[in-house]
Amino acid sequence: LDWGELMTLARMYPEAIQLGQGYPDYHGCKVAREAASTGIMKKPSMNQYSDPKGTLEIRESLIRYYKNMQNFNLTLDQVTITTSGTEALWAGLNAICEPGDEVIIFEPYFPWYPIIVEQLGAKPVLVPLKPPNFAPDIKLIKQAITSKTRAMILNTPHNPTGHVYTKTEIEQLASVAVESDIFVISDEVYENVVWSDLESDQPKHRRIAEEKGMENRTITIGSASKLFSLTGWR
Repeated sequence: LDWGELMTLARMYPEAIQLGQGYPDYHGCKVAREAASTGIMKKPSMNQYSDPKGTLEIRESLIRYYKNMQNFNLTLDQVTITTSGTEALWAGLNAICEPGDEVIIFEPYFPWYPIIVEQLGAKPVLVPLKPPNFAPDIKLIKQAITSKTRAMILNTPHNPTGHVYTKTEIEQLASVAVESDIFVISDEVYENVVWSDLESDQPKHRRIAEEKGMENRTITIGSASKLFSLTGWR
């Protein structure tokens, strides 16, 4: 069965529990819905063509958000708005991959990763994440890298295992990327879905883009639909 067929079957059985998508069981952020509704009605220009990178207002808002909430510094030329995290993933891979290139993907993975890689004529190279903690095996990653490797897809917090990559793991992955001269597509759409242990203050979301040598070889992906629990906003 493909994804479309599974979704059709699921709708036939209302009692079925959806474990395949990040689908909230509530209506999402009320503040965001009210702000969007007000903006659409009171700012007609919002309903017309905009800058291909996204409106200046929303890009500046994202810069302030990441600075104030996560102490992550960005500039305007580093921020691009896409219609979804999946489009950002496609655009990022399309920008750096050529037919015949290889892309490291950690398994299990978000279903679109290998599909997009293959659409671009590149080859997915799967590296397993082993239970119980699903931490990356640096040795296996290094063994999977060849002269054709162009990029590695990192997903933290990880979907579907929930693993939040540690400071050491992020540092090791950054080191591998720099040494191998490859890009990292860092899928961080669940960056706000992290619960800390009150005693150890762990886990904590960490960004590979902030590691030494990674600023210009990382494409970081966020998601408004995940931030506001409004999955139809794409």
